[in-house]
Amino acid sequence: MNRIATIISALFSPLFIPTYGVGLALLTTTLYYVAPSAKWHVLLTTLAITGVIPLIAIYVLTRIGKVKDAGLNERRERTIPYLISLACYLGCAGYLVTVHSPSWLTMFIVGGAAALTVATTVNFWWKISGHAAGMGGLVALMIHITARSLNVWDTQWIAMAAIVLAGAVCTSRLILRRHTIGQLAAGFTLGFLSVFIATDFNY
Repeated sequence: MNRIATIISALFSPLFIPTYGVGLALLTTTLYYVAPSAKWHVLLTTLAITGVIPLIAIYVLTRIGKVKDAGLNERRERTIPYLISLACYLGCAGYLVTVHSPSWLTMFIVGGAAALTVATTVNFWWKISGHAAGMGGLVALMIHITARSLNVWDTQWIAMAAIVLAGAVCTSRLILRRHTIGQLAAGFTLGFLSVFIATDFNY
């Protein structure tokens, strides 16, 4: 069970959630009809900005001794990596604006940045689950796409799958003893509300 939980936690790390969200948007909405080369450019750039750069930063911080646990399970070691990730989220949102992405997609990243800002602040006193927050944001995005009829395919099953995956991710964090149920609930609620409100802001 620990091995399965570790794999699930790694696959659905908060570092990859923006890329998953953008990828789902490119596959399920009218963005599907954009040229494949443009879609790949947006997807890989999102991965580079919100995934690769923070990952490299965490590696460097680990090497120089600022962070002992690359998984950021220690609350006191999260501040610098979180601030770096926040800067990356804002940079990604700016990039999406420059490529004229739909406002709701840009606001998906902005919502993630808002959740990260709150999590970073609360982290001084209490640990909120970043994994749960990321999955909450992903669920909110799929609900937004479905509810606003932005989809070109039936996305109800994808939204339901995202909810099931969120449960699996949260369960994996419990199995690994990284968070309490309260920290997971707070994380999911934070991520969901931040993205739900942000993506709906342009209506």
